[in-house]
Parts: sequence; C-alpha cells; structure tokens
Amino acid sequence: MRGITLLVAALALVAPAGAQEYTWTADRPDGVAYRFARMEAIGLKFGNQPFSEGDALDLFTFVPLERASEAHIVTVGLRLTDAITLSGTGAWVMKTRTAANEEVFFSNESSGFSDAEVDALWQVHESGPWRGQLQVGVVIPTGSIEQEGDFPAFDEVVAMTDAQLPYDMQIGSGAWALVPGLGAQVMNQFGSVGAQVRAYFPLADNDRGWRPGNRVDGRAWLAYRFNDFVSASGGVRATAFNSIQGADPDLETLRDPGDLALSFAGERVDLPLGLNLRITEGPLAGHRLGIEAVWTVHEEFDGPSVTSD
Repeated sequence: MRGITLLVAALALVAPAGAQEYTWTADRPDGVAYRFARMEAIGLKFGNQPFSEGDALDLFTFVPLERASEAHIVTVGLRLTDAITLSGTGAWVMKTRTAANEEVFFSNESSGFSDAEVDALWQVHESGPWRGQLQVGVVIPTGSIEQEGDFPAFDEVVAMTDAQLPYDMQIGSGAWALVPGLGAQVMNQFGSVGAQVRAYFPLADNDRGWRPGNRVDGRAWLAYRFNDFVSASGGVRATAFNSIQGADPDLETLRDPGDLALSFAGERVDLPLGLNLRITEGPLAGHRLGIEAVWTVHEEFDGPSVTSD
C-alpha cells in the first residue's frame, strides 16, 4: 500500500497542468517505446570503484575487457475486456565479449531467442487522462543456458577449447519467474508523465543448478509533445539485483568474474533521453519510431563486473 501511495503522490506532483480536462489517447507520438536495444560495457568495477585489469588478474585467470549485447524485441497484445489485456514479449539476442590475461586475448559470441514473458495487465483505474494498472507476468525459460565458446587452456602451448560460457554470455535464465508490477500514467495536450515498479522472482533452479537473483526495477518518465508528430522523453530508471543462487558445475569460480555469482548483485541508476516520431501519411502511416540513449549515472556491484558507467 505504501508503494502505491508514493506512486500516486509522485504522479500528482508532476502531472501536467490541465490534465483533469484531457481525455486519454494512445494515438500520439509519446505513447510508444522502441523495439531495438543495444548495450555496451567497458572496463571493470568492484563496489562503486573502478577495478583494474591487473588487480583482477591477481584473483582470476582471465579478465573481461568489453561486452556488448543487442536485442530485437517483439511484443504482441490481446485485449480480453476493456480492463484486461494479455501481452507476450520475446527477443532475438546477440552478445559479444572480449577477455584476456597477460598471455592471450580472445573473444566469444552467443545468440538466440531470449526467455519469453507473458503478462496480464489489469487496468484498475480509468478517469479522464489518468490510467493505473496492475500486472502479473510469468517468464518462460525459452532462452538457452547451454552456450559454449572458446576459452584458452594452458599446457606447454596455449590451446583454445570449447567450454561453458560465463553467466553473462548465456541467452536465457533457464528458470521460470513471477513478474508482478504496478504502474500509472497521466497526460494532457502538452505531454505525459508515468511511473512503474516491477519485480522478478525466479521460482526454482534451472537444469544446470542455478537461478538468477531477485530483481526490482523502478522507473519514472515524462514526455513533451511538440505536435501530433514529434515528442521528446526523459526519466530515471533504478534497478536493484541480487546475486545468482546456486552454481553451474561447469563454471570455475576463479576462471573469470563472469563465473562468480557475487558479480551479479548490485544496483544501477540510468537516465534515458529519447525522441519519438509518429508517421501520419504515406505507406508507413500509423507507425511510430523512437530512439533513446541511456546514461548510467550510478553502478555498484558486490563482485567484479564489467561496467556500463
């Protein structure tokens, strides 16, 4: 109840003036999100401080230098009633990662379909420009947790051998998860303001003996509508995530920071800034295009991890 109260209070404080006289509509440029994402991470951080490759190699055999991921995301929805909507989301994910030590530099790639998510959205409040929703979702473990790649093996010479890739190079989680959430949004003729809180609770270990840690995501956003075709958006996103539970028997804890469960516990705060376009004429009429850049302003890990700062 306290979370709902804070959410409603925050929206009331920043609600666009004159919202009470406005009628909700999704047919505007600030009513959509983009469906392609790319993330890059370079360098290491331990806690909230930079962690040098030399210090990392005092603990680990290899150290990750850079990681990138891309996702092509598709979401479909089905309205059951005026208040209840079902949606499903899936993605094709591609990851690349480079690592090294004093003797060798190497890279790995993985790709495939991610875990899928099915959500039921219940619109619990509808009044003029205001909307409030509750959500119950389930993550379906369709993504692979069997991704392998080349890792150096040392004898008299350096030889590359197939090995289970670290946790951060796997495409899926292998675990069913419950995804509850709540959100609210308000708009007027000048813009829209919204907030959302979602949590991810994996329910059981996967076939390799581990599961992701619990995670809570909170975000608030606002968009300014220049006209019927263009809007700009910004906001803040905060995430807190727990360490991986259990362990993959084919990963070596001190081989690479990506094999260490503690490297996946921490928190992050991001600031997104976007531009949204709505096409009203021509063969693409009715479509929308959005582009968004995200700056990480705070990041902290319980173990060494590649940083997005």
